[in-house]
Amino acid sequence: DENGRYRIRGARAGTLSLSAVAENARTRDPVIVPLSIAESIDGVDLFVESAYSISGQVVTPSKGPASGVTIIAIGDDGPEPAATQSSLDDGRFTLGPLPPGSYRLTVGGSSPHPLQKHSAVTVELVDADIDGVELTAKSLVTIHGRVEPAADAEISIAHERGHGVQIPLMAATQTKSDGTFSLGPFEPGQTIPLRAITANGKVGDTMVSVGQRDVSGVVISLQEAASLSGSVVDEAGKAVAGATITLSAKGATRTIIINGNQVSARRSVTSADGGFSVAGLTGGDYRLSIKNEHGEALHWAKPSKQVGTTLPIDISLADHENRSGLRLHVESTNESIAGVVVDSDGRPARDVFVTVSPTFNLNEMLARSSVSAPPNGKIGSPRDPRKSKDDSEEVVMISSDGDSDSGLGGGGLGGSRPPVVTDGKGRFRVDGLRRGQYDITAEGARGSARGAMTKVETGSEVQLKLIPLTKLLGMVSFEGKPVDDFTVTLRGPLKVSRRFKQSGGRFTIGRLDPGDYTVEVRGNQGRTSRPVTIVAGKPTSIQFTLMGQPNVRGKLVDASGAPVVGAIIILNPNTDPNNTNILFDSDQTPPLSAADGSFVVATLPGKYLLMAIVPGSGLILNQPITVGTADKNLGTITTTSPENSEQDKKQDKGNSQERQRRNSQVVPSFGTAKDSSPPAGSRRQASID
Repeated sequence: DENGRYRIRGARAGTLSLSAVAENARTRDPVIVPLSIAESIDGVDLFVESAYSISGQVVTPSKGPASGVTIIAIGDDGPEPAATQSSLDDGRFTLGPLPPGSYRLTVGGSSPHPLQKHSAVTVELVDADIDGVELTAKSLVTIHGRVEPAADAEISIAHERGHGVQIPLMAATQTKSDGTFSLGPFEPGQTIPLRAITANGKVGDTMVSVGQRDVSGVVISLQEAASLSGSVVDEAGKAVAGATITLSAKGATRTIIINGNQVSARRSVTSADGGFSVAGLTGGDYRLSIKNEHGEALHWAKPSKQVGTTLPIDISLADHENRSGLRLHVESTNESIAGVVVDSDGRPARDVFVTVSPTFNLNEMLARSSVSAPPNGKIGSPRDPRKSKDDSEEVVMISSDGDSDSGLGGGGLGGSRPPVVTDGKGRFRVDGLRRGQYDITAEGARGSARGAMTKVETGSEVQLKLIPLTKLLGMVSFEGKPVDDFTVTLRGPLKVSRRFKQSGGRFTIGRLDPGDYTVEVRGNQGRTSRPVTIVAGKPTSIQFTLMGQPNVRGKLVDASGAPVVGAIIILNPNTDPNNTNILFDSDQTPPLSAADGSFVVATLPGKYLLMAIVPGSGLILNQPITVGTADKNLGTITTTSPENSEQDKKQDKGNSQERQRRNSQVVPSFGTAKDSSPPAGSRRQASID
């Protein structure tokens, strides 16, 4: 309002990321706040600063407008893209508002990273908007075609056949009334798998090779598709309604999982009588899995050979086959967990929200989407997750709701159930559970106290004790003087990030769970980080002294001396070159090498592995370095191709299988790792939180 006050109603419990944007102002960094069920929080201030826009046009090499091209702005104060936008039909774009600073504008095409061989422009934003910036997009192409016979169809990317293709995850378009379509732009030199599906279940597939120019005359022939229908029942023969059946193609080279749902697959929800039907399928081998209405994976029951597991079963369909009558048996959901919630003095606590969610099992979830050959090719035959598979499989996992790291329940990738409320005696009961382990969270007194238990077996009677939340107080200084603008980030039982200005260097962060945290403080003068133990019912006070951040600079070139563009640069504090678990600041996306191969990374003094990863290719640099208090210039660094790294050469004694296994376990983890052990089977995995 006119006083700058705001209120957000109806927010979902979990970890919230708050930002503010106006026409000419915006927050510099998001504020991260944990919110409990029914909790009301006041005093979360958002500090905005003057911000300006950058406008211009994307053109082709012949100076014609380039539409649908993604423009990426990367600032000098953080490697994460500051803004992105697609160019309009006339090639125009506007990025912002952005805070003052230096920005590198690049053409991203349809990839999340800047594309090589495209122009890059550096723009200095000072105190006014900037217009007239021109970017040249070289040879991005669009596919034009039609479906036959003409029909209303959705044209999309067949992701299970698109490994290594620089395409948007969710690229799709609808045909016009005459059956024609246009889809793009795409980076040249690729083969794009296209799929057309109509509302009545007809389907068509084709592969399109794109060169330097737009592709026209593509024809996707629609044919009667295969289908699969049946019913889902529990162990007692009772129909299971509201369950989601997922069919994903076996042998897929790309699998996309968003918030636990495999969007690169076909799905159907069971009706009241447990029936389901999946149409628009091509002939081939599929994996079938099932989740209940809460998004929790259901376990198979007899007579399935997968009894007691959630691993997919194998289904084979012939071209145009309409298979019906498939009966799927799952475990009953007649289990429960009951108990009592007490306060810190042991007295029953009434009106407390209790949430249960399946205990998170990363390896099992990855195994559910793994690929292996069926032992005998029969419907319902089990897949062995230990078996090797095509090394080229790519899994893209995206989580956008934050629940998996919130510490506040919600289920994350394991599903989400509504909470139950304790009665006057503090008792609760959660019914409708399948057999297994669950995590329980109790939240009382509007977020002032919390209790939790993990790996609770169904059928258990438990007691949850509420622990009063506490607060952290601190003082931040630099060279003996208070710092008046800084951000404090805590990582531990909860993740919290708050910015403080003109506070005399003092800060207070409340509603914290007791436990061990890593507390990082960042300001214009530098940053510092240290472990802090927060004790229940007792405020913790600590002082921080900011340290200057030395910059690590360098330039990446390949064996021919050409610059390596768009490589992800990571300073990994895990300095064991034989352990490829990658650790870095989860609040900052790693920087990318510029058009000339140069990079700059701000860090703290210490020992690191300097790593460079080319998206879609792999690790090209893994070099130990020591950073002191001064800036470090590494000069020109010659990288190696992923398959010819020095580490591989040392171990290449004819043991290529072991090398492939090790390379497949390079796991950049954007966020808090739940389970760093490699999944069953060989897999390239990126978990983006």
